[in-house]
Amino acid sequence: MSCIYVLAAGKSERFGKEKLLQKISGKTILEIVLDFASSFGDPVVIVKPSLKIPKGFRFIVNKDYRKGISSSVKLALKDAGRRNCSEILIFLADMPLLKEETVLKILNTSRSSSRWIIYPLYYGKKGFPTLVKKEAFEFFDDLSGDEGFKKVIRKHPEICEGVPVNDPGCVFDIDTPEDLKRAAHILSRS
Repeated sequence: MSCIYVLAAGKSERFGKEKLLQKISGKTILEIVLDFASSFGDPVVIVKPSLKIPKGFRFIVNKDYRKGISSSVKLALKDAGRRNCSEILIFLADMPLLKEETVLKILNTSRSSSRWIIYPLYYGKKGFPTLVKKEAFEFFDDLSGDEGFKKVIRKHPEICEGVPVNDPGCVFDIDTPEDLKRAAHILSRS
């Protein structure tokens, strides 16, 4: 069984306020990403205690969110283990420009690949979503702080596969008010 997780426990320090609640065309960034992720299954949202998510979504509160993304990744993997997920697909909640074709390419590659971690590559840069098969869950045990998938990919390239995509949205995240304006402009043209 595939399980979907949306990591939404970031501190929004560079933005200056809670970026996931900022709106683009009447919807919050979080709503845009959750709606998108929902087209691939029922996402579980990893949130910090102060973030309210839209009704109808299962969520896990990350009380250790200040420790960085590694704490959210570990919560997702622990939950996935309890749910007996054969693989997880992890989205980041601040990436509203991701294309459906990128996600489908990752899922299709997973079915035909013997690799355990599969992710999009946009001009050589690692993007999201990242798919992790259960065989690789243990490789994340020693993550700490803001270490995420890149550390495991560097340490264990033999279990990883980067899939080239033509999707700048897989590497574009909203960190600043300028990023929000740029995302709003791009979404208004699509």
